[in-house]
Amino acid sequence: MIIRGATVLHVDDLRPGTDVRVDQGRIAEIGPHLGAGPAEKVFDAQGLFALPGLIDLHTHGLKSESVQDGSLREYSLLQLEQGVTCCVPTLYGSPEMNRRRMIEAMKETADLGLTPNILGFRPEIMYVAKTGAGSPGSLSSIEQGVSTGLYEAAKGRIPIWDVSPELPGAIPFIRWAAGKGIVVSLAHTRATVEQTRRAIDAGLSMVTHFYDTFD
Repeated sequence: MIIRGATVLHVDDLRPGTDVRVDQGRIAEIGPHLGAGPAEKVFDAQGLFALPGLIDLHTHGLKSESVQDGSLREYSLLQLEQGVTCCVPTLYGSPEMNRRRMIEAMKETADLGLTPNILGFRPEIMYVAKTGAGSPGSLSSIEQGVSTGLYEAAKGRIPIWDVSPELPGAIPFIRWAAGKGIVVSLAHTRATVEQTRRAIDAGLSMVTHFYDTFD
């Protein structure tokens, strides 16, 4: 397929009147006046922009749809309308609420097959020291059985998981999650420098809401 005549964002500059050839889901060629093959589709994009898809790693919902209790299929479509081609719905409930929500969402989306822009789920307000805008009832102690149950409910589709590294059980949890390929993020925390260093050594590799828990 050729996207014809768009204003294309190429590296760090905008190029008006540029064509983009897409072959098997990948950009194969960029340039002016690309010739189309006999069976190649051409999409007229004059007056439009061709930009990389946006990535939303931390999102509790969009417009009328809440990640926690709305339609994940509708949420996925709303994200696509905004140019978001990759997102991670962020859950803010208790472990049991999140487990039920992931089971429901996987059923609604045919294990995310109907929502290809959704990478998986992100449990945020659970294993943290302070909820922020969430409900205190969402907080939970860190337990291996709970973690495993959530991972299984999501069928392994948990790309990011938030934790406060000063909580009991945080370091073993970080090691376990990192071993599953999950990006573990420091969040809602009062951890000391030394506690944070131990968490990084265990596999923590991201930060959420830095400096958000000062009273």
